Amino acid sequence: MSRDHDALLQAARIRWPGRHIAGLAACVGGPTATIAGWLSGRRNPPAWALERLAKHLKGDGQVLCGLGEEIGFLAGQAARRPRKARGWQVVKIRDASGIPRDGRWRGGRKPAKK
Repeated sequence: MSRDHDALLQAARIRWPGRHIAGLAACVGGPTATIAGWLSGRRNPPAWALERLAKHLKGDGQVLCGLGEEIGFLAGQAARRPRKARGWQVVKIRDASGIPRDGRWRGGRKPAKK
């Protein structure tokens, strides 16, 4: 197997894991038996098929880079947001003196029932 077949096989396996022959056949528009021959090294793919695959992979790369930038922006926004209070931080009740309390029992043990 030559280097060009290795690159073609690697690109197909990364882009369509588990379905590399069918994915490449759908991308290029050829029968799966022909594509399997290209990936095994028995046949050489034509130039038009390699150009179509290259164009497809470059387009996917641009989409992924754009999504990566957008998700990075969303992560920065989420990091700047204040944390939401949970559990013991939640203050719900104000007692008669106006002091905020969280409503939990703080008077020690209750007297035993007789």
